[in-house]
Amino acid sequence: MKTSQGKELSGKFISENGSFVKFKMTNSSTVSSIPFGSVVHIKNSKGDIIFTGEGGKKLEELQYALILKRELVVNSSVSKQEQQDVLKLKSGGNYKGEYIKIESADVLFKPGGSYGSQRIKIDEIKMLKLSDGTEVIKNGRVKRKENETITIKPGDKIMVEYDKISKSVTGLFHGFDNGEITIQTAHVQGQKPVYTNVPVNSVANIIVLPMKSAGYIPSLTASCGIIMFAVSSLDGFDSEVGYVMAGLGAITGALGGFVLNDIALKGSRYTLVGKDAWYIYNQDIK
Repeated sequence: MKTSQGKELSGKFISENGSFVKFKMTNSSTVSSIPFGSVVHIKNSKGDIIFTGEGGKKLEELQYALILKRELVVNSSVSKQEQQDVLKLKSGGNYKGEYIKIESADVLFKPGGSYGSQRIKIDEIKMLKLSDGTEVIKNGRVKRKENETITIKPGDKIMVEYDKISKSVTGLFHGFDNGEITIQTAHVQGQKPVYTNVPVNSVANIIVLPMKSAGYIPSLTASCGIIMFAVSSLDGFDSEVGYVMAGLGAITGALGGFVLNDIALKGSRYTLVGKDAWYIYNQDIK
């Protein structure tokens, strides 16, 4: 048996019940119940795969996933004399010095001229900005973690901006291989899907979009129209007034839908160029 943690266990496969695998390990007198999610696969003595668990499906997904990462680099290219991170407290105090790190709900900050760092509650900080302009904390909330990872899986809806943002392509992420991002841009029923490959070295931004977009606007428009017509009937208006109100309701619904859709289409943006950029973590292992 191979587990999702990378371990290989020898023994005897007993059974499975849809949620757990019954497996008796070598030199063990008891039968272990192992969740599907922890099992990649089980092979027989001949090397044939006789069972594939959820762990195997997740592993297969990650083989084609796009993993983005970024780390917070603190004053790496700045001399000790120029290290002037800025910390402002909600109470009014302003300090220049050196940001050390975040520990639990506190920030360790060394003010200029001080021999040691001070511990300050995050919710007491109005703003903490590094000397390179990176804003770590704003209004008591952490904006920039030290290590961040995002995994884009096949089927996620994305927009890729490339060639210095002069071009873009939107569709379903299909996979990442050989230094290229593959996006399914069209799929008409009965026809083969259309794919676009974008070299990662030309990508400027990757925007992860919600799966639902403008498709819900017609239903929102119709719903508002029906509601307005029903209200007019209840209030005793004649049919002509009802149709007018229904039309106004439809227009209102359409405008509201477009506004909500515009907000939704902004998605989550990950920039791969410039300061504090994300990078493709699994690029070198493909």
